[in-house]
Amino acid sequence: MGRGRKPLAKEVHERNGSYVKNPKRRPKKSPTPPKGWPEPTELVKADPKALEKWNDTCEILDECGVLSKADSNLLELFCINHSMYFALVKKVSTIGMVSEEVDQSGNVVAKRSPWQGELNKIADRQMKLLSEFGLTPSSRTRIQTVKETEEESAFEKWVNRGGLN
Repeated sequence: MGRGRKPLAKEVHERNGSYVKNPKRRPKKSPTPPKGWPEPTELVKADPKALEKWNDTCEILDECGVLSKADSNLLELFCINHSMYFALVKKVSTIGMVSEEVDQSGNVVAKRSPWQGELNKIADRQMKLLSEFGLTPSSRTRIQTVKETEEESAFEKWVNRGGLN
């Protein structure tokens, strides 16, 4: 049974004008996470591959204006999964995706590596986490930034409208 669509953030409702039509729908006490880079967790610090991914991801999210200090738990999960993914890729590349085994009746049977199954699970989990951070093309269109955008100058507005033409 489906749960329906994910709820939209209050910023999306603000921009859509939902609260203009019905101001009582505006949430009274919704939290605003603090902006900035979260501190890497001890688990991430202990894994060099995860720490590298933490710094890369924080830099990208900060440039996009969507990073907040409240993201540390989700970032930890993302970075540890990333590290596990690469470890499993190495494991699968050395032992192969398929192994040959002999069944009870003496026939040679090709069997999928259990490591390949785990690799697929982690890849699926990574895709979901990428979407949460807006790091896929489709999810990028659904996120709202926390970064202040610079206002366009009067000259830039004039040029964008066509200038003298």
